[in-house]
Amino acid sequence: MTPRSPKPPDFPRLNSRATYSWARLNQTAVLTIKCSGCKAKLWKYKKIGPGKVLRCHKTRISKRFEVQERDGKLTCPCGREIAADMGRFYKMHPDAFTHTGTKDTA
Repeated sequence: MTPRSPKPPDFPRLNSRATYSWARLNQTAVLTIKCSGCKAKLWKYKKIGPGKVLRCHKTRISKRFEVQERDGKLTCPCGREIAADMGRFYKMHPDAFTHTGTKDTA
């Protein structure tokens, strides 16, 4: 067995979390969340980072349009349930909404 050579001290090793945090700072987009049934605008959301829209944090919602809140659930005027209120964020139902706007996925 050959001994492993140590990494030079001037080469910092970034873990995946630090790399992802750095990537999040550079990838922001403003999305318009719409109902997938009637296409009504629901709200504008500032998305940070890559990936799908699984939850919407309440502090990043910049403008509300036609969304209604009943029994801890967000519904569209057409009656479709869009999301569930989980405290600091809304847990989105993936088939109930669409979004427009530019979003980096890489």
